[in-house]
Amino acid sequence: MYTLQTITLFLFGFFLHSCKGAGIEYVGCYEDSSSNRILQGSFYFSDSNSPAECSKICSNYKFFGVQSGRHCRCGNALYSSTQKPESECSFICPGDRSKICGADWRINLYRHSDCPLGSNSVNCSKQCNCRVGSCDNVTGACGNEGCTDGWTGLACNERCALGSYSVNCSKQCHCRVGLCDSVTGACGNGGCKDGWKGIVCNESCPLGSYSVNCSKQCHCLVGSCDGVTGSCGNYRCKDGWTGIACNDKCGGVLTESFGVITSPNFPSYYSHKLQCTWVINAPEGSRINVNLTDFKMETHSKCNFDYLELFNGPNASSPPIGKYCGEAPPKGFQSQSNSVGIVFITDQSQSAMGFRMTYTFTQDCPHERNSVNCSNQCHCRVGPCDGVTGACGNGVCKDGWKGTACNETCPHGSYSVNCSKYCHCRVGPCDGVTGACGNGGCKDGWTGIACNEKCGGVLTDPFGVITSPNYPSNYNRNVQCTWVINASEGYQINVNFTDFALEDSSECNYDFLGLFYGPNASSPLVGKFCGTAPPWRFQSQSNSVRIVFSTDSSDSARGFNLTYTFSVQDLFYMGCYEDSKNRILADYDYHSESNSPTECSNNCSHYKFFGVEARTHCLCGNTLHSTTKKPESECSFICSGDRSQICGAHWRINIYSHGDCPLGRTGVNCSKRCHCRVNPCDNVTGTCGNGGCKDGWKGMACNESCTLGSYSVNCSKQCHCRVGPCDGVTGACGNDGCTDGWTGIACNEKCGGVLTDPFGVITSPNYPSKYNRKVQCTWDINASEGYQINVNVTDFALEHHTECNYDYLELFNGPNASFPSFGKFCGTAPPRGFQSQSNSVRIVFSSDSSDSARGFNLTYTFSVHGCTFGRYSVNCSKQCHCRVGPCEGVTGACGNDGCKDGWAGIACNETNVSISTTERQHDHSEDDKSISEKLHNPVLAATLSSVLGVVLVAAVLFAVVYIRRRRRQSAGGASDNTDLSPEHNYEDLLTSRDTGNYDYLEMPSRCQKESTH
Repeated sequence: MYTLQTITLFLFGFFLHSCKGAGIEYVGCYEDSSSNRILQGSFYFSDSNSPAECSKICSNYKFFGVQSGRHCRCGNALYSSTQKPESECSFICPGDRSKICGADWRINLYRHSDCPLGSNSVNCSKQCNCRVGSCDNVTGACGNEGCTDGWTGLACNERCALGSYSVNCSKQCHCRVGLCDSVTGACGNGGCKDGWKGIVCNESCPLGSYSVNCSKQCHCLVGSCDGVTGSCGNYRCKDGWTGIACNDKCGGVLTESFGVITSPNFPSYYSHKLQCTWVINAPEGSRINVNLTDFKMETHSKCNFDYLELFNGPNASSPPIGKYCGEAPPKGFQSQSNSVGIVFITDQSQSAMGFRMTYTFTQDCPHERNSVNCSNQCHCRVGPCDGVTGACGNGVCKDGWKGTACNETCPHGSYSVNCSKYCHCRVGPCDGVTGACGNGGCKDGWTGIACNEKCGGVLTDPFGVITSPNYPSNYNRNVQCTWVINASEGYQINVNFTDFALEDSSECNYDFLGLFYGPNASSPLVGKFCGTAPPWRFQSQSNSVRIVFSTDSSDSARGFNLTYTFSVQDLFYMGCYEDSKNRILADYDYHSESNSPTECSNNCSHYKFFGVEARTHCLCGNTLHSTTKKPESECSFICSGDRSQICGAHWRINIYSHGDCPLGRTGVNCSKRCHCRVNPCDNVTGTCGNGGCKDGWKGMACNESCTLGSYSVNCSKQCHCRVGPCDGVTGACGNDGCTDGWTGIACNEKCGGVLTDPFGVITSPNYPSKYNRKVQCTWDINASEGYQINVNVTDFALEHHTECNYDYLELFNGPNASFPSFGKFCGTAPPRGFQSQSNSVRIVFSSDSSDSARGFNLTYTFSVHGCTFGRYSVNCSKQCHCRVGPCEGVTGACGNDGCKDGWAGIACNETNVSISTTERQHDHSEDDKSISEKLHNPVLAATLSSVLGVVLVAAVLFAVVYIRRRRRQSAGGASDNTDLSPEHNYEDLLTSRDTGNYDYLEMPSRCQKESTH
C-alpha cells in the first residue's frame, strides 16, 4: 500500500519533471498578499488556466505563477519570497486537472531558463545549493566552499535532517516539539527542550539556570544545578533557599505593613533539612498582629524534630512565645514590641503540609483617627480606619470623600464613593455626596439626579449603539432624550433592537420610544412603542432617522438597547461577518482601488450575495459558506472608493444581499426554517430580530437543536446530569440525578460555596421542598480576623438513622474537615445554636440514594471575638436576653426566635413592663410556668380556675373541722401525752414552731393566696 505522503511526492516529482523539458523551472509554493504582490507585472484570469497556458501568456517575462485556480501572474522580479509547504498550494488547475494552481494567497512560481545556475544533471532536473557560484551541471558538485545554509550532500540538494541546520547541516538545535528551521535553527513551536535556550536552542543553560529556555534560577551551595531539573549535584542549597531546585525562598526580613508567610512548597509537603528564619520589623510605636490560618507538622511531645518557634523580638535571644508542632495551630498573638522572630526547622525524616500565617501592623489610635500621632481624620463607610495608614477595613470611603485615608473631599464636578463619579451641572459644582446640582439643571445632553447620564445627541458614525439611560438598570423618571442619526446622501440607516422593556400602556402615553423617518418631529412617524414587544428591525427611507425617548414621573423599567448601521439605498445590508481561507463567498473575488458597496453590487449583479472586505476586495456568491456574525465595530476599514462607507477589515466582511424571503424562512431559495422566539427571522441569514431563539434551539438561524448538557433559550444554560444529556428545553435529567456539586431540576444550581458576608442564610437544595438524592454540598463561612461565627438552625428534617450514616448535616469548628466537629446530625431534632472558636466554620450536607426529606434552614452572623454568650457592645459591657443561643456580639440582636420572657428591645435588654403579675409570679417554678402558659387559653383558664377554687375551699373546710375536733378531744382528756397515733403527731406539727417545719406550715397559707387570683 502506498501512503498519502508517497503518492504526493511521486505526483510532485512527476510534475516537476514534466515542466523541465520546455525550459520551465519550478521555483516552489510561495505566499502572496494583496498589499505586496510577489509578481507585479501582468495579471490574467482564465477558466482554462494551467502552468503551460500561463507560461505562454507570460513568455516575455522571466517569472510566472498560477494562483487561486484561475489566476495567472507575470513579472521580471520577485518582490517577496516567503516559501510555504507544497501542501498549502492545493487548487486543481481548471485547464489541466493533473496540475496544481496555487490556492487563496498561495502561488506556484515558475521561471523560464535553460539549466540555470544552481541546477544540474540530465535536463537540468536537479537543484543544488552551492554557497558561492554554480554547481556542476551534471554531478551538482560545488566548486567552492560548500552548501548554503540548510542544505547538505554531494550536490547540495538534500535538506537538513530533524534537529540540524546551517552550513552542511553542521549545527544541532533542541526544539521542544518537532524540528527546527533548517537554515536559522529557530523552533516552530516557540520553545526549547529543558536545559537549552537561545534562538536556535543550541545553548545549554549557564550555571545556576535550568528548565525551559533556562528560565528558572537555582541556588546551589557549590557548583551549578542540573540544566533540566535544577537539582544540585552536592544536594545542598545556599542559606535562605530550599526545594529540589534550591529556588524556594526561605526566610527573610519583612517590613511591609501586612503579608503572608508559608512553609516552603505550601500547601504541598515541606522539604527535609530546612533552616528558615523570618524577622518582621514594624515602625517604632507599632505592634505586629500574627495569626496562623493553617498548621500541620510532624508530631512530637517536645517538638524536637519539625517545629515552628516564635519570638517576641527580632532574634532567638528575645522572649519566646512558643515552640509548636503537630496539628494544633498556635493562637494568634500581638507582639509587645515592633519586631517578631519566626524560626522553622525540619529534620531528615517525616514531612507534612506545613503552615500559613498572616501578619499586620497596628497602632493604638482612636476610631476614625490615623497617621503619626493619630493626627488625621478618615471617613470610612463602615467601622474605623487603620490607625497608621487610614485605610478602610471595608475598602471604601463615605460618600464625598476619597484618598488612601479617606480624608480628601471631592473636587468640583465629582461626587460619591471615592469621588469616582462625575456630574455635569449647568452652573457651578455638584454636591460632593449625591451629585445633585444646586442650580436646578443639567448641561445639554445630560440627565439624571447627578447629571452624569448621557442622553441624546447627533450621530454620524457609520455604526453605533444607543441605550436608555442606566441600561440595563431601570431608567430614570421625567427623561426626555432625542437622538438624530445622519448618514451621507444616497445612504439608508438600518436600525435593529436587541432589548426592549418599557412601562406598558394601550396608547403608549406614559413611557415610550418614538421613531421617525427623518431628522425632526415633522418627519413621517415609524411608530410609538412601549411594553416589552421590541419594534421590528427597519430601514430608513432617507439618510436620517430621529429617535425620541420619553418617560413620565411614575413607573420605570429596564429600557432599550439598539444598534444602527449605514448602507447604500436599495441594498439589503445583512451585517458584519467573519471570513477565513474557507471563503464565506467563494464564487468570485474582485480587487479594486475604487471599491465600495455600490461598485461591488454592480460587479456582483448576477449573484444573490456580495460583500466588501479589507478595503479593496469585493466578493460574490450564491451561497454563504459560513455565518459567524461579528460586532459592527470589527468591520472598520474605510472604503477606498467611498470614504463614507465601511468595507470590512482583515478577515471581516460587510455582507449585502439581492432578494427577499417569507417570514420564518431563510437562505437560498428560502429553503431553511428558523425558530425565533418573537417575530420572524432574517430572510437571508435566519438571524432573529428579537435577539433570541425558542427554547431548545440555537445558532445564527435558530435551527440547531441544543447540544448535550445545554437547554433553554439559545441553549444558553448548562445542566450537569450524572449520565447522558439533559432535556433540550427544561434541562431535566432523564437518568439518575446530577453530578457532584450540582442540584435542581436542571442540575444547574451550584451547591455549597465560600461565604464572607457578615450574615446569611443557608438551606438544603430545593428547601422547603425535599432535597435531592446523592447530594454533596460544602459551605465554608470565613469571617475577618478577630470575629467569631454564630450559627443557628431554624428548621431541620433529614432522614433518620441512629448513626446518621445516610443523610446528615455535619458542622466543623474551622475551615476544613480536619478541625473538630460540632456534631453529625440527622432526623428532626435540630442542632443547638453555637458560636465558633475561630473565624471559620465548615458545613457539610450529604444525602444518599434512598429517602429524602424537607432539609434544613440555618442562619449565621459574625460577632466580635471575645464576647461571651449574652454579652455584646464595647468591652462586652451590655447584657442581652435571647430566648435561644447567644446574641450578636456588637448590636446584641438575637439571631433566633426572640427575647426571653420579661425582656424586650433589639438587644433584649429592656424590661417588658407590660408583663402580668401572674406571669412574674410563675417564674418561681417550671410547673407554675407551664400552668401560666396554659392559662393564655381563655376557656382552659376559666375551667382550671373554677376547679382549683372548689378543691382549695373543700380542703380548707376539712382542715378546720378536723383540727377543732382534735382540740376538743385533747381538752376532754381523751388522750394522754404518750399517744403516738398519727393523729397525735399531726396535731404536734400543727402546733409546733420548729423552724424545720415552718415552710410546711406556711404552704397552705401560700396556696390560699394564690387561690385569690
